[in-house]
Amino acid sequence: MKRNKVMGLAVILLLLTVLTTCTITGTFAKYASKTTGEDTAAVAKWSFKVNDEEIATLGEQTETKSFNLFGTNTKLVPEATGSIEIRLENTSEVNAQATVELQETNANNVPIKYSTELNGSFVDLADLEIATDTLAPNGSETVTLYWKWVTETDEKDTAIGIAAREGNVNVKVTTTVTATQVK
Repeated sequence: MKRNKVMGLAVILLLLTVLTTCTITGTFAKYASKTTGEDTAAVAKWSFKVNDEEIATLGEQTETKSFNLFGTNTKLVPEATGSIEIRLENTSEVNAQATVELQETNANNVPIKYSTELNGSFVDLADLEIATDTLAPNGSETVTLYWKWVTETDEKDTAIGIAAREGNVNVKVTTTVTATQVK
């Protein structure tokens, strides 16, 4: 009986030794690695100016700006000429392109023609397209829009002048500049 107790105690000790060895071996004899990573990216700034005025705004994206196309010519006369420079400046951190759309309201058909080249051919405003090349960040381009009253006949010019005496004869040009991010 004493021998059985000793044998039972020996078996229990053997089992405890095996369990302890497995536990310790599992704790000390393995490879383990751990890493944590993080990345942050800033959003690129969007900013575009026309004649030094910011046009990228929150809310309504169509903001009205004043373009003094006719300069000091408050009264148009035959053979009058003029021009305006439109400075398009990409102050963004991305590439951009700008288009300039021009729309004329001219109920009395005053023969005003337009060009982007001083000595180029003058055309109706509807036939004129203005777009910049791709502007790099902090890049700019100045577009000059020229206009002139092109006399077709003295009689037609005189008829327009007489109509102006009888009521308002106006030429209105609406300019829309659209800047868009490009790749």
